[in-house]
Amino acid sequence: MNSDIGFLLAAYFFTLLLGLAIGSFLNVLIYRVPRGLSIVWPPSHCPVCGHRLAWKDNIPLLSYLLLRGKCRYCGARISPRYPLVEAANALLYLGLAWRFGFQRLLVFYWALASLILALSVIDLEHHRLPDPLTLALGIIGFLYQLSRHQWMYGLLGGILGLLLGGLIYLLATWVYGPNAFGLGDVKYLAAIGVWGGPFAVPIILFLASLFGTLGGLIIAWRRRTLRVGIPFGPFLSGAFLLTILLPQGIM
Repeated sequence: MNSDIGFLLAAYFFTLLLGLAIGSFLNVLIYRVPRGLSIVWPPSHCPVCGHRLAWKDNIPLLSYLLLRGKCRYCGARISPRYPLVEAANALLYLGLAWRFGFQRLLVFYWALASLILALSVIDLEHHRLPDPLTLALGIIGFLYQLSRHQWMYGLLGGILGLLLGGLIYLLATWVYGPNAFGLGDVKYLAAIGVWGGPFAVPIILFLASLFGTLGGLIIAWRRRTLRVGIPFGPFLSGAFLLTILLPQGIM
């Protein structure tokens, strides 16, 4: 029994470290992909002074704390988004390991969590969902369904997500005008549908709409205006994660 507990603790510790490391890479994606930059070259550098970062500047969480949130070379402030993304990804990895156990499909769930985290942060910062990341989410979701011998289930979910998202896009454009509901949200809902299947899409869409409405009302109350534009992607992500992590999840 003691050896089993020790193995489990070691597995969770490894999961934490892996989540932090992948979270550090997500920060690269979040910064570079919306700007059309290569994620491979040049190596990590300060966006203010351009100085290449040493390995000791790239230790997840720890470097930020030791440097007190400032660049070692020019003293520019480092956005708190960096440690927050790293910590969030690590917590998601731990939560998914706890929810599903250390099984072969866990790698797919980790990939899912990292991609929707990156997409959500990009949507919050830039109000857009980059096609390369959305496409990667859909492809990995289809591979996930293939591994479960349920590729048709995933395909139907993607089609339904695309149809419902497209319908909402048309209605929102007709009622509120352009940019009320982005095409990126349509593609994102389709990718999520591949993962969750056709029965999950209406549930996720309902919960995301509910969360989005509540969030919009709170922001409108704080800003004292009804003219509030908020990205929908993070609400889709939150709704999807909630349906996954609940004891009676959809996956």
